[in-house]
Amino acid sequence: MPPIRRSRDMPHNRIARFFLWCSGTDFRVLERVPKSEAIKQVGYGTLVLVPAVLALFAMSYALSTLTTNPAIYLGGGLVWSVIVFCFDRFIVSTFRKSKSTINDITSTVFLSRLVFAAFVGVLIAHPLVMLYFNDSIEERLAAEGRGKVALIEAGYAAKQQELEGRVAGLKTEIRGRERERNEYQARLVDEIDGVISGRTTGIPGRGASAQEKKLQLLVAQTELEAARDRNLGEISALEAQIGEIRLESAVDRAGFVQPTDYLARAGALESLASESPHVNSVRWFLIVFFVFVDTLPILFKGFTPRGPYDDQIQLAEFKSERSTQAERDSLDRVLYPHMVISRENRFVSDRNYEGVSDYAERYRGFLDDLGKHQEEFLAEWQRQQVVLARLEDEDLRRTQLSYMEQLRTSSAEVVNKAVEQFKRSLAFDSQRREEGAEAT
Repeated sequence: MPPIRRSRDMPHNRIARFFLWCSGTDFRVLERVPKSEAIKQVGYGTLVLVPAVLALFAMSYALSTLTTNPAIYLGGGLVWSVIVFCFDRFIVSTFRKSKSTINDITSTVFLSRLVFAAFVGVLIAHPLVMLYFNDSIEERLAAEGRGKVALIEAGYAAKQQELEGRVAGLKTEIRGRERERNEYQARLVDEIDGVISGRTTGIPGRGASAQEKKLQLLVAQTELEAARDRNLGEISALEAQIGEIRLESAVDRAGFVQPTDYLARAGALESLASESPHVNSVRWFLIVFFVFVDTLPILFKGFTPRGPYDDQIQLAEFKSERSTQAERDSLDRVLYPHMVISRENRFVSDRNYEGVSDYAERYRGFLDDLGKHQEEFLAEWQRQQVVLARLEDEDLRRTQLSYMEQLRTSSAEVVNKAVEQFKRSLAFDSQRREEGAEAT
């Protein structure tokens, strides 16, 4: 803050001066207005500082979802806070009040600044809204993570159940062959022992019926061994696939990480808002509230009636404009007898000529003519530069450069000739005036 001369109505504490600086107050102007104007400017500074503080928390939270390094997210929050502060300070300090509040709030300047402040408010509001719903968002992200893990497990479980069903079918076939073999073996034993049943003759010994049952037993045993050889190998392969599926499922579950970045949190909040009208209402209320807070500086500046400070600012700017115009008029009265063209194709003076005001109009006309010539020369020079850039042959480029040098020399000669003619004209007029004065 610039050093200031304290006056009776100026605030003396540093906090008030800090808020005055936040509002972009001109301390020299503030010395000439009542204390009430200083209080009003302090209020503007407070309103400018509040959105910057909110921006610090908003950006720090947003960056904390991307990194756990406090130096990064706190530093980013501080930078964003400074940017928002500069925006709002510029908006408030450059808005000039008129005598009509209606004209102020309907002016293009006010509306453009208001729209810009609203956009900045949205950028601040969204992270703060997410911070408000942080616990609900965390719970939703955790639920979504569990759901995705369940989907992973379900996908692998379906494959595993299919393979296990095939293994069970192969084992069932083997057990069926074993039961058939055992049944033929029991019949053969009953036939040899002479046990009477519906499937034996009741004649003990190894007769024809026993031989037939023995043959059936051998066939059943052969089929059992063949089924074992065939199915056990396939069962081993299927069980290996089941093991691989279980391992892949465990790896995928262990490697799954539920996204918790800013975009994922925004999606979770949107999901909560779509499911609960209450959440949606609160979300929009908070967004509108924070946008309103960021637009408060320009709103208060627009709706507050014009005061003595505004009058003094307008007066100071008016005096500055008049002073600048007076300097320009004074320069218009100064004659420059010798003009040359610099390397940058600009007019440069090497000494001043003390003329009188009646030569001013002729001097302006002379400068206008030189300005037109200069514009024509620059336009032609740019066209020739374009031509030069398109040439690739070295001989053509040298020819073009030679032509451009001749063009510059010719332009300088025209300017020098015009300057000499103007000087001779001034000298002739001056001589005539002197002769007329002597004759008088």
